[in-house]
Amino acid sequence: MRDHFQLVATRQSELLELINANAAVDVNDLSNLFGVSVATIRRDLSAMETKGLLARTHGGAVSIALANRKLPKEVGATVNIAEKNRIASVASGMLMGNETVFLDAGTTAVQLAVALAKRQDCTFVTSSLSIANVFAAQKHQKFYLTGGNFLRVNEAFGGRLAANALGGLTFDIAFLCASAIDVDRRAISMVLEPYSEIQRMALSVSRRAYVIADYTKFKSSAFSITANFDEIDGVITNRELDAAMLAKCSNAGLEVILS
Repeated sequence: MRDHFQLVATRQSELLELINANAAVDVNDLSNLFGVSVATIRRDLSAMETKGLLARTHGGAVSIALANRKLPKEVGATVNIAEKNRIASVASGMLMGNETVFLDAGTTAVQLAVALAKRQDCTFVTSSLSIANVFAAQKHQKFYLTGGNFLRVNEAFGGRLAANALGGLTFDIAFLCASAIDVDRRAISMVLEPYSEIQRMALSVSRRAYVIADYTKFKSSAFSITANFDEIDGVITNRELDAAMLAKCSNAGLEVILS
């Protein structure tokens, strides 16, 4: 019985981390990710809502921060939108033209895609359906969307098929998102392992790689580590990052570009 309660507590802790990182989640996706029934996920979410850890929605749940803002699920990407737009502006300025670019799945990467959508002089590859839609809307001529297992969280593709698609390519630069940038462990990580798998493959075939993440992502590791600091070229974040954390990054050998 004790083992059962520990298992439930561990699952609920990971659920909370996932919800806080992604703002909104779907019960069917959670059921598949954790390998338990939809009924079990609903019981977990109900128990967590009772504790004030999240807010239930039809078919899923949202973080307390999102619920308090009274935002619909579709606009969850607007959280910290000004900060993400500044990051996108700096990142887009790093492209000189005629490059092949990988764009990761995540709300900051979507803002970067918006900034880059009219750049017909570059070729873009992404695992994100949202990013593909941005390029399609701008009638971009040179973008590719990987296949794979569709994950409703971040509306992106993951798994072995998506990773294999990237394995046959080469990128001049990759822009990766992160659930957490852990300076103490000198690593970046994601809540969901399927996204880490895609990121690892993208890193292995990229000449340069930068993490794009707003300053709130500088915290303890999420579930799945993607890379150590020595495997990336730097992090593009916001000038709101406090001086103490900036100093820790410097001591850890991490280049930080402020926007």
